[in-house]
Amino acid sequence: MMNLLGSHDTQRFLTLAGDDIRRLKLAFLFSFTYVGAPTIYYGDEIGMRGGGDPDCRRPFYWRWQDEPERVRLHAYVCKLIRLRRQNPCLSVGGFETLIARGRIYAYRRYLEREEIVVVLNADTKSLSVEVPIGEDKAGYIDILDKELWKAESRGGKKVVRIPVEAISGRLLKPKPD
Repeated sequence: MMNLLGSHDTQRFLTLAGDDIRRLKLAFLFSFTYVGAPTIYYGDEIGMRGGGDPDCRRPFYWRWQDEPERVRLHAYVCKLIRLRRQNPCLSVGGFETLIARGRIYAYRRYLEREEIVVVLNADTKSLSVEVPIGEDKAGYIDILDKELWKAESRGGKKVVRIPVEAISGRLLKPKPD
Protein backbone atom coordinates (compact mmCIF):
# COMPACT_ATOMS: atom_id res chain seq x y z
CA MET A 1 0.00 0.00 0.00
CA MET A 2 1.38 3.38 -1.00
CA ASN A 3 0.40 6.19 1.38
CA LEU A 4 0.10 9.47 -0.52
CA LEU A 5 -0.67 12.85 1.01
CA GLY A 6 -0.52 14.54 -2.37
CA SER A 7 0.28 13.96 -6.00
CA HIS A 8 0.77 15.77 -9.29
CA ASP A 9 -2.97 16.15 -9.87
CA THR A 10 -4.36 17.12 -6.46
CA GLN A 11 -4.19 20.29 -4.40
CA ARG A 12 -1.20 20.39 -2.09
CA PHE A 13 -1.96 18.93 1.34
CA LEU A 14 -0.87 22.10 3.12
CA THR A 15 -3.25 24.18 0.99
CA LEU A 16 -6.12 21.78 1.72
CA ALA A 17 -5.25 22.02 5.44
CA GLY A 18 -5.73 25.79 5.40
CA ASP A 19 -1.94 26.39 5.57
CA ASP A 20 -1.86 24.84 9.07
CA ILE A 21 1.60 23.28 9.30
CA ARG A 22 0.49 21.29 12.38
CA ARG A 23 -2.02 19.39 10.23
CA LEU A 24 0.68 18.56 7.69
CA LYS A 25 2.99 17.31 10.46
CA LEU A 26 0.18 15.18 11.91
CA ALA A 27 -0.50 13.71 8.46
CA PHE A 28 3.20 12.92 8.03
CA LEU A 29 3.25 11.22 11.45
CA PHE A 30 0.29 9.07 10.41
CA SER A 31 1.77 8.31 6.99
CA PHE A 32 5.14 7.21 8.41
CA THR A 33 3.66 5.00 11.14
CA TYR A 34 0.60 3.45 9.44
CA VAL A 35 0.62 0.26 7.41
CA GLY A 36 2.17 0.74 3.96
CA ALA A 37 4.87 2.80 2.35
CA PRO A 38 4.89 6.55 2.97
CA THR A 39 5.34 8.50 -0.23
CA ILE A 40 6.23 12.18 -0.38
CA TYR A 41 5.25 14.30 -3.37
CA TYR A 42 8.17 16.64 -4.03
CA GLY A 43 7.99 19.80 -1.97
CA ASP A 44 5.54 18.56 0.68
CA GLU A 45 8.52 17.96 2.99
CA ILE A 46 9.22 21.71 2.92
CA GLY A 47 5.61 22.88 3.02
CA MET A 48 4.98 23.84 -0.60
CA ARG A 49 1.52 25.18 -1.28
CA GLY A 50 -0.61 24.88 -4.40
CA GLY A 51 -4.21 24.78 -5.53
CA GLY A 52 -5.79 22.63 -8.21
CA ASP A 53 -3.97 21.48 -11.33
CA PRO A 54 -1.72 23.01 -12.65
CA ASP A 55 -0.99 25.10 -9.52
CA CYS A 56 -0.08 21.93 -7.62
CA ARG A 57 2.83 21.41 -10.06
CA ARG A 58 4.76 24.55 -9.18
CA PRO A 59 8.53 24.28 -9.54
CA PHE A 60 10.40 23.18 -6.44
CA TYR A 61 11.05 26.04 -4.02
CA TRP A 62 14.87 26.03 -3.82
CA ARG A 63 15.13 28.86 -1.26
CA TRP A 64 13.33 26.85 1.44
CA GLN A 65 16.43 26.89 3.68
CA ASP A 66 16.02 30.65 4.07
CA GLU A 67 12.72 30.12 5.94
CA PRO A 68 12.93 28.67 9.48
CA GLU A 69 9.43 27.14 9.42
CA ARG A 70 10.29 25.16 6.27
CA VAL A 71 13.62 24.09 7.75
CA ARG A 72 11.85 22.82 10.91
CA LEU A 73 9.30 20.90 8.82
CA HIS A 74 12.05 19.31 6.75
CA ALA A 75 13.92 18.30 9.93
CA TYR A 76 10.70 16.77 11.32
CA VAL A 77 10.19 14.68 8.17
CA CYS A 78 13.84 13.56 8.28
CA LYS A 79 13.36 12.54 11.91
CA LEU A 80 10.29 10.46 10.99
CA ILE A 81 12.26 8.76 8.21
CA ARG A 82 15.10 7.99 10.62
CA LEU A 83 12.73 6.63 13.31
CA ARG A 84 10.95 4.44 10.76
CA ARG A 85 14.29 2.97 9.67
CA GLN A 86 15.40 2.41 13.29
CA ASN A 87 12.15 0.68 14.28
CA PRO A 88 11.26 -2.13 11.86
CA CYS A 89 7.83 -2.58 13.46
CA LEU A 90 6.82 0.68 11.73
CA SER A 91 7.46 -0.72 8.28
CA VAL A 92 6.79 -4.46 8.47
CA GLY A 93 5.05 -4.97 11.80
CA GLY A 94 1.52 -5.83 12.77
CA PHE A 95 -1.20 -3.28 13.48
CA GLU A 96 -3.78 -2.94 16.25
CA THR A 97 -6.18 -0.07 16.96
CA LEU A 98 -6.14 0.88 20.66
CA ILE A 99 -8.36 3.99 20.79
CA ALA A 100 -10.75 5.51 18.25
CA ARG A 101 -12.74 8.14 20.12
CA GLY A 102 -13.74 11.55 18.81
CA ARG A 103 -10.69 13.15 17.20
CA ILE A 104 -8.22 10.83 19.03
CA TYR A 105 -6.84 7.79 17.28
CA ALA A 106 -4.22 5.52 18.85
CA TYR A 107 -2.73 2.35 17.44
CA ARG A 108 0.07 -0.07 18.11
CA ARG A 109 2.64 -1.31 15.62
CA TYR A 110 4.50 -4.43 16.72
CA LEU A 111 7.03 -6.97 15.52
CA GLU A 112 8.29 -9.81 17.69
CA ARG A 113 9.36 -8.08 20.96
CA GLU A 114 9.31 -4.54 19.56
CA GLU A 115 6.32 -2.21 19.70
CA ILE A 116 5.47 1.44 19.21
CA VAL A 117 2.21 3.15 20.10
CA VAL A 118 1.08 6.11 18.00
CA VAL A 119 -1.37 8.62 19.48
CA LEU A 120 -2.90 11.20 17.12
CA ASN A 121 -4.95 14.19 18.28
CA ALA A 122 -6.79 15.90 15.40
CA ASP A 123 -8.79 18.04 17.84
CA THR A 124 -8.23 21.78 18.11
CA LYS A 125 -7.67 21.47 21.87
CA SER A 126 -5.07 19.61 23.91
CA LEU A 127 -6.30 16.37 25.42
CA SER A 128 -5.12 13.79 27.91
CA VAL A 129 -5.29 10.20 26.67
CA GLU A 130 -5.22 6.99 28.71
CA VAL A 131 -3.26 4.37 26.78
CA PRO A 132 -3.51 0.72 27.92
CA ILE A 133 -0.13 -0.80 28.68
CA GLY A 134 1.07 -4.39 29.07
CA GLU A 135 1.79 -5.71 32.56
CA ASP A 136 5.49 -6.10 31.74
CA LYS A 137 6.00 -2.41 30.99
CA ALA A 138 6.78 0.49 33.32
CA GLY A 139 5.70 3.30 31.00
CA TYR A 140 6.37 4.96 27.66
CA ILE A 141 8.92 7.36 26.26
CA ASP A 142 7.98 9.62 23.35
CA ILE A 143 10.77 9.01 20.85
CA LEU A 144 9.99 12.31 19.13
CA ASP A 145 10.78 14.50 22.14
CA LYS A 146 12.09 12.06 24.83
CA GLU A 147 9.28 12.77 27.36
CA LEU A 148 8.61 9.87 29.74
CA TRP A 149 5.36 8.71 31.39
CA LYS A 150 5.04 6.05 34.07
CA ALA A 151 2.32 3.43 34.20
CA GLU A 152 -0.57 3.69 36.68
CA SER A 153 -3.17 1.15 37.76
CA ARG A 154 -6.77 1.90 36.74
CA GLY A 155 -9.50 -0.64 37.43
CA GLY A 156 -7.04 -3.51 37.68
CA LYS A 157 -5.27 -2.59 34.42
CA LYS A 158 -2.07 -0.69 33.71
CA VAL A 159 -2.43 2.54 31.75
CA VAL A 160 -0.35 5.58 30.93
CA ARG A 161 -2.02 9.00 30.95
CA ILE A 162 -0.42 11.10 28.22
CA PRO A 163 -1.10 14.73 27.32
CA VAL A 164 -1.31 15.36 23.58
CA GLU A 165 -1.23 18.92 22.23
CA ALA A 166 -3.90 20.08 19.79
CA ILE A 167 -3.39 18.83 16.23
CA SER A 168 -0.32 16.77 17.08
CA GLY A 169 0.76 13.29 17.98
CA ARG A 170 3.01 11.13 20.08
CA LEU A 171 5.27 8.25 19.09
CA LEU A 172 5.63 6.06 22.16
CA LYS A 173 8.08 3.28 22.88
CA PRO A 174 7.59 1.11 25.98
CA LYS A 175 9.99 1.33 28.90
CA PRO A 176 10.46 -2.13 30.46
CA ASP A 177 10.08 -2.68 34.23
